[in-house]
Amino acid sequence: MVQTMAKWIETFPGWQGAPVQLGKLCQQTGSIGLFTGGIQVLEEKSDVLGNRKESCRHSFVLRFNAPAFDRDGFTVLVDFQHWVQQQNALRLAPRLGDIPEQCRIRAMKGKQERTDGAGAATYSVELTADYIKIYEVK
Repeated sequence: MVQTMAKWIETFPGWQGAPVQLGKLCQQTGSIGLFTGGIQVLEEKSDVLGNRKESCRHSFVLRFNAPAFDRDGFTVLVDFQHWVQQQNALRLAPRLGDIPEQCRIRAMKGKQERTDGAGAATYSVELTADYIKIYEVK
């Protein structure tokens, strides 16, 4: 699932072809890292046969390095959040889980996390993927 998200995130035009690294972020500007925050089960339903349906949320944090005093970093951040919402609305975002049409991916809480004092800044945005997982008793 994390690799699927990373490959999709790489298609955002604002990255200009930069790869998304999993679980790490290099110090150089233009670096992009995707970090998993884990999976939460939001709701569980079981039937009389023992089949289970779980509503799940997988959380991620995306971080990227950009020049600190350049509006480009902030613009990229806002553009990325809009792109995620658009991709989701047009059903172009990854469709995760066992009922793909019910998957929703959101981007929120974009912010500048820190500057390095030498002209670069790290930005972050939270991503959530809500999906359904089904476990059938056989």
